[in-house]
Amino acid sequence: MLFTISKRYLLNALTTVSRAISPNSPVPALSCIKIEATSNQIIFTAADATLSIKTVIDKSEPDSNLYITEQGGLVLERIIVEMVKRIEGEIVTIESIDGDFAKVSGATSEYKVPGVRFSDYPAIEFDEGFIQLQFDASTLISMINQTTFAVSKTELRPVLTGVNFHLSNHQLILTASDSYRLARKIVEVDSDEIFTITIPARSLNEMVKNISENGTVTMGISDKRVQFKLGGTLVQTRLLEGAFPETERLIPNTFTQELLLDKYTILKSLDICNVIKSNGMSLVKLCANSNIVTLSSYNKDFGSSSYDPVNAKDYTGEPIEISFSGDYAKEAINSLEGSEVLIKFCGETRPFIICDPKDDTLIQLVLPIRTYN
Repeated sequence: MLFTISKRYLLNALTTVSRAISPNSPVPALSCIKIEATSNQIIFTAADATLSIKTVIDKSEPDSNLYITEQGGLVLERIIVEMVKRIEGEIVTIESIDGDFAKVSGATSEYKVPGVRFSDYPAIEFDEGFIQLQFDASTLISMINQTTFAVSKTELRPVLTGVNFHLSNHQLILTASDSYRLARKIVEVDSDEIFTITIPARSLNEMVKNISENGTVTMGISDKRVQFKLGGTLVQTRLLEGAFPETERLIPNTFTQELLLDKYTILKSLDICNVIKSNGMSLVKLCANSNIVTLSSYNKDFGSSSYDPVNAKDYTGEPIEISFSGDYAKEAINSLEGSEVLIKFCGETRPFIICDPKDDTLIQLVLPIRTYN
């Protein structure tokens, strides 16, 4: 194998696929990047047990400066990414030498990169899926960013480490929950399909890193995998097994108090309170009535912090005192795209809703925390 290519194109491709590599893979080849040169393109692939990423650079792409002298394939250690970063010059040459090694050279420097046998790399089937949906890239990125933060960070219930995608009646509903909070986003789609799948949050976040906000993303769904494709980059992941919990019943339909705030005012207040933590968690108490809103936090070892008062734009209902995770509330509010935050309560011991008063497609639910002081 022998080819020359723009350093910028090469580094972007290597960085993109390397995100799929697991540092502790039991399969040595899967700690490497597969590079294959055909007559008119270079194909880069990396994978672990769950996530696979492939990206293609074609000779026809402007400014790629791709010239393929000899076809072939190599499976190279991930360190090639760092080597290419440090290569001087705008053009890089990759040449196979001594069987499983490659020489990577630039204007004034070169490296010898170790690898494994090309035949040892597992065969990866990139399945386009029997259900196809298309999204504007910026819309898909927003959908994922508004939900993935709410998934479980532990593997106690593996299905909760992913985002549930449910499509019916032309509505795609994304739901994420760690049992203490919930994020739900609703998107109208032009499809008569019906399905329910759960996609690992890690895979979704990697997909977001690998696509730009311009263009159209094709989502292909099969029995065990889902694939996202934008341009020459394809991200594929296995689906999580198991039934996602029924969460609709957790979302209140009636509320006893509603509080309207400026988004940046409440975020500033939470920042002040979140400095004080207990067992790694910030516990914030909100006190509200028709005249004043107060946020405060307390830890017996470090003291207390409060921001008093918080200017409310509107408040309806009886006075309320409710405690919750300040970190959860901040993440929920940050997911909103508008400049106002509407918080809906249905009592001091029941979950409350955080939303944008002008956008009913996204809700964030947070459970209160009981306190005894």
